[in-house]
Amino acid sequence: MRALFLSLVLALPLSAVTCCPREAHAQDEVAELKARFKQALALENDGQWEEALGIFLTIAEKRRSPQVVFHIGLCQEQTGRLTSARESFEEAISLANADPKVAPDVLENAPPRLDALKGRIPRIVLVSQGGARTVIMDGKELPP
Repeated sequence: MRALFLSLVLALPLSAVTCCPREAHAQDEVAELKARFKQALALENDGQWEEALGIFLTIAEKRRSPQVVFHIGLCQEQTGRLTSARESFEEAISLANADPKVAPDVLENAPPRLDALKGRIPRIVLVSQGGARTVIMDGKELPP
């Protein structure tokens, strides 16, 4: 019994040591993502949409929040990727609806942007007279 007690007492400091670096690393990562988010917002404000988009996409790989996805949509809209922007606004709304307290700003701003954007997306009808064709929209190949 005493050996079990000693092993538990000795294990506690080790578990605390292994726990804290992970937690500190997670806090550092969150701080870095917040700093990158602020940097991307500054680029947005300067009209550097392409650069901001790259940063927002990098952030989204690690943490896909309604705010990040909303700003991806804004950047896509400003760089002419209207279909992708529509998809991003729809995703941002969906993410925000999952927990409305987290992103009320997205729920307020994304729906009107989405509605306005829908009217701007061109519609093209292609009729093929045989033979395979490839159609690319917003850099993505569309299915036949």
